[in-house]
Amino acid sequence: MQIDQSFLQDYLVQRSFVKPQIKVSNYALVWDEFSCGIPAHEVSELSAFLREILPYISGAFFKTAEQISRVINKEVNNVREAQKIHDSFSPQFSISYRKRDHEYILQMREDGTTTIIRYETVTTIAADTQSKLGMCHKIQMNFVLGEIVFIR
Repeated sequence: MQIDQSFLQDYLVQRSFVKPQIKVSNYALVWDEFSCGIPAHEVSELSAFLREILPYISGAFFKTAEQISRVINKEVNNVREAQKIHDSFSPQFSISYRKRDHEYILQMREDGTTTIIRYETVTTIAADTQSKLGMCHKIQMNFVLGEIVFIR
């Protein structure tokens, strides 16, 4: 199924997507230049998720993400195969925060790079001119919102 670009533009404008400044403690969300942002009514929700999760980033989550390579290398026990896993699958540590129609995912790589992604399922109804019935389509959209950075 091909999606008309005007659908996405209309959808984003209709939902009032914004890129607010979000800072929590010593961390800030640096928006990806190609990100559409988030719906204005979700700003407090994303801020709350980050407020809850960020205290663990520099401690437990960083240690977990840092162990990914060590565990793969130990379990595979073959340097060439271990590198193939890293190159092919880009292993990372992920935590999600789900709501009914959308989800925020925090992904942390072993080097400490932390990215926030937003997934959303959109249901569209398109008229079927031959049967005069509506066709229902579910579209899964995801946006890389940006990167969580430590402010010194």
